[in-house]
Amino acid sequence: MQNSGDVWQGIVTLFALLLLFGYLGWRRGFAREFIVFVAILIGQIIRATDLGPQLVVKINQFWALFKIAAKAGFSPPKMLELAGEIATIEPLIPPDRQEAFLFLLFLFVIFLGYFVGQFISSRPSPVGMIMGMINGYLIGALLLPVLPRELPAHLPGQTASVAQRQQAQEVMRRGLQQVGEILGVQPVYALLLLIALLLLWAAWELR
Repeated sequence: MQNSGDVWQGIVTLFALLLLFGYLGWRRGFAREFIVFVAILIGQIIRATDLGPQLVVKINQFWALFKIAAKAGFSPPKMLELAGEIATIEPLIPPDRQEAFLFLLFLFVIFLGYFVGQFISSRPSPVGMIMGMINGYLIGALLLPVLPRELPAHLPGQTASVAQRQQAQEVMRRGLQQVGEILGVQPVYALLLLIALLLLWAAWELR
């Protein structure tokens, strides 16, 4: 159970997120923010369901086929001769990097939503502000589990059980840890890089 300090940290964090994303949503308009909302849902479905691991399997299969095709000079008869070597091809996304890939893919889908929204005509509006607040809450609720333990592990109002929150936190932390290993830095530095990119994007939107 959270103590009063954790509750206040959660409230302050929630207020800051809603203030930032609400203002950005007002500037961007409803249509752009709705695209981001859809992107967040898609990214979360890929990351948190069986769709993610299935996608990794398909990517590795296509990678193996491509490697065989390249080795065969893209000659169909030669490719058939080398088909037995498919099982020996090292996967593009090994098992110990799968969670890092899904974590980065989740973030990429969200940023893609913001990028695509730039090409949609949308005027500043209060409805856009509300949609922006919703997006800020969702992003915060999904990313807060990977922040340092001194910060709240979840936002006020989340109704997930303790076991569900702990499982989600562990998955997100493992993904971030793997990203840090890939970059050759501590996970906290990988997180700071992500936060820096978010702040740069926010500054760009507010220009």
